[in-house]
Amino acid sequence: DSYTLNFSRPASGIFVQYYKFHRLGRRGYQALCNNRMANAKYLRDALKAMKHSDGRPKFKILDAGDTFCLPVVTACFNPELGLPYDDIDL
Repeated sequence: DSYTLNFSRPASGIFVQYYKFHRLGRRGYQALCNNRMANAKYLRDALKAMKHSDGRPKFKILDAGDTFCLPVVTACFNPELGLPYDDIDL
């Protein structure tokens, strides 16, 4: 009998992360991750600071925030503004 494992996604990302961790060491890899989180926080804070002409927030932040998350920022236009365009139009 033979057993075959089939994966739906390639594992190259895992190998790249291992290579970076091995090459940079724990401190270097931690610094890389901290830099990515700082960049995401900067962008998230900048989007939060953008206001519409009436003072309401222009964007609604959809991601989990700064703690225990990936360095990803997701936002959409604030639906309460009733803008004549949406995210797709941009």
